[in-house]
Amino acid sequence: MARLFKGGQERKSKQMQGVLRGNEATGVTESEAADLLGWERRTVNNYLRGLRNSGNAEKKARAWFSRK
Repeated sequence: MARLFKGGQERKSKQMQGVLRGNEATGVTESEAADLLGWERRTVNNYLRGLRNSGNAEKKARAWFSRK
């Protein structure tokens, strides 16, 4: 992950969680999340994997969902 100022990673992680919560019914693909946030798809992937590893997100087929 790119180096961010103090609190930057936390802020971006919360933004990613907000996108997941806002799409609870259908989930969101990495490409959709990248479009919504204006981030590179690879950055979205990194944050989604981090959220999955911490138990805050899960992937079903191609879509990601919030677990909290």
